[in-house]
Amino acid sequence: MSLSRHAIVLAMAAALLLPRLPSAAEWPGYEKLTREQVIAALARASASAPVDLYSKNLSGLDLSGIDFKGANLAAAILNRSNLASANLSRCNLTVSFAEGTNLTKANLQGAMMFSMQLQGADLRVANLSGARLIGDLRRANLEQAVLAKVDGAADMKNQSMGLMRANILSANLRGADLSGSDFSRADFSFSQTFQAPTWPAPN
Repeated sequence: MSLSRHAIVLAMAAALLLPRLPSAAEWPGYEKLTREQVIAALARASASAPVDLYSKNLSGLDLSGIDFKGANLAAAILNRSNLASANLSRCNLTVSFAEGTNLTKANLQGAMMFSMQLQGADLRVANLSGARLIGDLRRANLEQAVLAKVDGAADMKNQSMGLMRANILSANLRGADLSGSDFSRADFSFSQTFQAPTWPAPN
């Protein structure tokens, strides 16, 4: 197993087993970047050659309005960062951490959000259409967010560490658009919606 793959597996295990994680400043081994370093790296990137920000610590940064150009943000630390109106479309956010992060009006279309930690994140009016979303969204604010055609169904092929599904407990989904989405086996307990979402019964 390659080092990067091994690190992702360990991060997935931590995400599943630890309900509360250390503060962003306590992430040893995750290189801490400044806003200026992130912007400089993105300036050298393109759609055909996206920047690799794998396991970088971007916590607490003001990254609002930035175009990430499909960057690899797998295992990145984004806790409490300001990503309002940022373009994160097509980004790889697998096993990334965005607890308490401001993602209002962010563009997350087609993003890979597998095992992403979004507890308490602010996703009001964010666009997640077409994203692959399996993660922890407890207490997240998804008011008026676009979740159309999201693949939020449980991962039935990878159950060695338990059921991998979207955890959307106690979230705010008022006015959210979930049309055409699949959230089979997702947990919406105690979430605020105008109408409880329904999907076909799982096989």
